[in-house]
Amino acid sequence: MLSLGDPAPDLDITIIKGEPIDIHAESGEHVYLVEFWATWCPSCRANMPHLSELQKKYEEKGLVVVG
Repeated sequence: MLSLGDPAPDLDITIIKGEPIDIHAESGEHVYLVEFWATWCPSCRANMPHLSELQKKYEEKGLVVVG
């Protein structure tokens, strides 16, 4: 069980657009928001523009959105 402040577990995901991400390589430099979605899911598709807005708004502060 993870607790607040514990290191994140490794993520083994396929990146379709962009480069693979190693969340441990830049420890402390970024905050990763990982969103699991499906193209057939209407509410998932509706959320995508909001995630893009968050990425643009906070990228200079280290936010990385992975969908």
